[in-house]
Amino acid sequence: MSDTEAVAKWNQYYQQGARKGNMAFWPNENLVRILKGSYFPWHKDSYKDVKTLDVGFGSGNNLMLCGSLGMELYGVEIHDEICQSTGERLTSMGYKSDLRTGSNRNIPFFDGTFDYLISWDAIHYEGKPDLIEEALAEFNRVLKPGGRLFISTIAPKHTIFRNSEIVGHHQYLLKREDDFRKGQVFFCFDAPQYIQYFLSKQFSEVEVGRSTLHYFFEINDTFMITAIKN
Repeated sequence: MSDTEAVAKWNQYYQQGARKGNMAFWPNENLVRILKGSYFPWHKDSYKDVKTLDVGFGSGNNLMLCGSLGMELYGVEIHDEICQSTGERLTSMGYKSDLRTGSNRNIPFFDGTFDYLISWDAIHYEGKPDLIEEALAEFNRVLKPGGRLFISTIAPKHTIFRNSEIVGHHQYLLKREDDFRKGQVFFCFDAPQYIQYFLSKQFSEVEVGRSTLHYFFEINDTFMITAIKN
């Protein structure tokens, strides 16, 4: 699947969801725990005015969480129409946001802009190790010195990989017939040591967690990562 085809399919997915009114309003539970858990060293009693960028914000559900915590909301998505529809949705709920068209490797904001960067289930679409490194370098660029990165990305037991084909190092060609992403190549770190290897080139204090949920016939398996800009 070409990049152009993938962008068109994602825009169609979000626009259809918006018309049907069935896009997610709830944030990812793991992100809620990460930001609200007082047991984490990065926990803040107040997140007011924390400038936060969500790369691949989709329906805006995680931005709603950030807005409810008082953060300043910024986002990047791959199509103008996704930015427009999600921006309107956030505005209708009382949240001000600055949403721009871009990608993991092309973030249209200045160097050193953000306190936090959230990348939730998006970076694996880069598909190749060199593109992952480019994306991480771009994340580093737009964070302030000492800014924190939060990533969720697919892990090996996830059933999106059912019937997939290994086509390179950390590269999986998706072949599930029931998923519109069939034909895309996903990047998977495969094990925590690879996360340390890739992220330590750009970041310090790299911490890795994992969430594996077995939903009857499906398994949602993700790595959770946080790190600090050097």
